[in-house]
Amino acid sequence: MVIAQRIGGWSSEYRRPLVGTGLFVVAACVVALQVYYVFAPLFWTPPLLWQDTISYQHVAHAATSTLLSRSRPPVYPLLLRIYPSARALLPIQGAVSILSFDILALTVVWTLRGSVVGYLLGVAIALFCVVQPVSLWNYSILTESFTISANALALAAWIGLRTRWTLIPALGLICAFAVFLRDSEEVVFGLLALAIFALSFFDKGHRNVQLLAALLVAALSLGAFGLAYHSKRNASYLKSVFYVRIFPYPDRVAWFFSHGMPDANLIDALAAHTQQPALAAKVVTPDLRSPDFQALNSWFSSSAASVYAEFLFWHPSYFFLEPFDTPPQITNNAGGNVRFYAPAHQLVLNWLDEILFARGPLTAIAALVIGAALASRDDTDRRSWFRAVAIVVIAGLGSLIMWHANGEEAARHTIETDIMARLGILLALGALAGQHPGDVKWQETSSEMVAVRPET
Repeated sequence: MVIAQRIGGWSSEYRRPLVGTGLFVVAACVVALQVYYVFAPLFWTPPLLWQDTISYQHVAHAATSTLLSRSRPPVYPLLLRIYPSARALLPIQGAVSILSFDILALTVVWTLRGSVVGYLLGVAIALFCVVQPVSLWNYSILTESFTISANALALAAWIGLRTRWTLIPALGLICAFAVFLRDSEEVVFGLLALAIFALSFFDKGHRNVQLLAALLVAALSLGAFGLAYHSKRNASYLKSVFYVRIFPYPDRVAWFFSHGMPDANLIDALAAHTQQPALAAKVVTPDLRSPDFQALNSWFSSSAASVYAEFLFWHPSYFFLEPFDTPPQITNNAGGNVRFYAPAHQLVLNWLDEILFARGPLTAIAALVIGAALASRDDTDRRSWFRAVAIVVIAGLGSLIMWHANGEEAARHTIETDIMARLGILLALGALAGQHPGDVKWQETSSEMVAVRPET
């Protein structure tokens, strides 16, 4: 008995230092992987320049007073002004990526202190910036890298919002940066505002905080959308949509003609003389510079967006099923493989990619299994499962809307929502374990730190 008591006392005395040392070693290994695979290679790898890069550089040289009305959102052109050397911007993109995922990971660990699941989730989230579909964007002069980082920071702010109302300004800054960086983020943060608003009904004790955050995010998203609409940036995106999903189909052309689209006969004639490629979408591209299509060109700038939104509203089967049609109704999509955008000799951890970025069907199955498990548990707090489900739903709806908003490069344009969905599944594991980021409060007792679940 005495020996057992001494062993128990020894284990109690040295347990915390040993656990602390182990956590320090794990954190050091994670940081080493981030530096070696994400940050360091950016100093010797030349930047990748794309067609969109030229557009951003062109806007960067425009007058400052016209930035809000140009063909691209203003944030990235401003960054290109500050860092005119493309190579100098790469390490910044990498550093921001690492920092963003580390902040999200630390937020999860902090809110799930004492939980093994919390530490495991923290490690997985921190390593997310290492997987190739995330890290490859650091090498390109495009908005994807900063967009993915902004989404990770937004999730961290939302998780911590319940206990720290001071995060509302931080969430507002993140939202403003994102929606003026990339037009598609207006959709993501608009849906996020709806989710925060809905969550306020599950969180009566902090309803005012949630409502204020939802109002701020919604106002910024709507403001950015209004500026984008006023600048007619959507016209160039919609043209690609019509070329591949509307003009090749006479019935769809007829619907738009009945709602004010001109030159329907010319479009049908052009479509009839356009060859259908094998295993690829048919693309009907009228020459909008031609006098024959001047009315159509004007319509794209004036009415196309509102009429197309009406078309999507009255055709829900098209909205939900068209992205899964065969052949894919998309062009210039690199076969749906985002690794097309990676540099030739990027350092990759293949085993980590297979774990954290499993193929789409496996991810969907994991989401369904976790969702069913959450729904079947009576002890799961409503806020827990709602937040987890909301993140995945935001990602799913966001992907659908982004797919319908552009007829090109769907794999690239939906990558941020793809990553958000996977992060949502990871966070759902915390809810499945009985705890979830933001749902655990902590109080100090005389002997140890214990978790207390707040009352609903």
